[in-house]
Amino acid sequence: MRDQAILVRNAVKNEIPAFALIGKDKFALQTLEYYYSLAKEECSEEFLKDLRDLIENDFKRYREENPEKIKVPDM
Repeated sequence: MRDQAILVRNAVKNEIPAFALIGKDKFALQTLEYYYSLAKEECSEEFLKDLRDLIENDFKRYREENPEKIKVPDM
């Protein structure tokens, strides 16, 4: 998947709204899985593969390996 930090940095630089999810956010995995369910109707297979990898290899793994760090987001 494209470097997420670069995507966010470019969006901010160009005054494009951006939204970031981090692994410790209790709702991040569910949000990404829902996003995937929407994306699979219209996005390329390459994009979907990258998104599946992000969900499985990053967010799910982080949650499994760090359950004590998963929290409801706050400011």
